[in-house]
Amino acid sequence: MASTKSVVTFRVQLHAFQLAVGRFRRASARAAAVGAYGPLAEALWHAVTLDDHLTREWRPFGNTPPSEFWFELDAVSGAQTVPAVRWVRNAVQHQWADALLFIPYNRGGRWPPREHDWVWRPTDEVPGEEKGGRHARKGQRDLVAEGRATYGRLMAGHPADFTLSILAEVYAEVADLFEP
Repeated sequence: MASTKSVVTFRVQLHAFQLAVGRFRRASARAAAVGAYGPLAEALWHAVTLDDHLTREWRPFGNTPPSEFWFELDAVSGAQTVPAVRWVRNAVQHQWADALLFIPYNRGGRWPPREHDWVWRPTDEVPGEEKGGRHARKGQRDLVAEGRATYGRLMAGHPADFTLSILAEVYAEVADLFEP
């Protein structure tokens, strides 16, 4: 009988994310604006699948049910970026290009300097930002509002590459907890 356990483990997904981030960075270093977008969108897609995997599977406290709030564990620094990525993904309905701005000749404040950057749009310029996911019922946490506020604080106006760096650290740290 075939195993029902997936061969696509969290670490396999993490590796795919890391490869996409590497392709994005290599394309960005070559000043390939158009060529950098594909691996950027791919890396963001993989980041979302990692979050989905943890939300569905991770039980950090034993037999307790998985939680969509896994990122609130104090054991994982930087994980507060995850609800912001969730919010923007839901707001633009996976159309990452709608959440990003292409900025040519960004030479200030970055090392090494780049010919361009992909930067997250300001919160109020994200198409569909009023959606951003399902709103809370009375008495429940409003994850849409929390994600929107976190996006505004941690991502809006910042290079997407910074977000990828944070997510890479978060998911590498989680991998050691989730699949030791």
